[in-house]
Amino acid sequence: VAVGEPPTAPRKPQSQPASASLYPHAMNHISSMLEGSLDEDVVDRVVEAFLQQWPRRLAALKKAIEETDTQTLRQIVHTLEGAVPYFGIEKLNEALRALQQHVRAANIAGASAGLPELARLVAELEASRNRHHAPRSA
Repeated sequence: VAVGEPPTAPRKPQSQPASASLYPHAMNHISSMLEGSLDEDVVDRVVEAFLQQWPRRLAALKKAIEETDTQTLRQIVHTLEGAVPYFGIEKLNEALRALQQHVRAANIAGASAGLPELARLVAELEASRNRHHAPRSA
């Protein structure tokens, strides 16, 4: 190593999965958290259950924002706090954390502005899952 040069290059942070791989990433993360004790079908049902409940939760979030109902917002966000981190998708976690901060501060405008990003990322997860389950052509 020459004088003035760093001894090693800094490590790059682990990259986030591309949209197409959000679902496999979530599956791997959930499975690793459970120490691989469940088969893929069981883990998939966890993701599927979240995605099936999402439209109702999203509608409730939008309604609570529209009605400035901070109590309902807090309840829904609290429920999401119990599910979203299990997917291990940092972009999704960041969007939820941003929404949490606005809700905790009773910042309805901020919550309203942050909700589309969370919804977009959940839609990406669902699209990735759908691609994963799409029948493969021969």
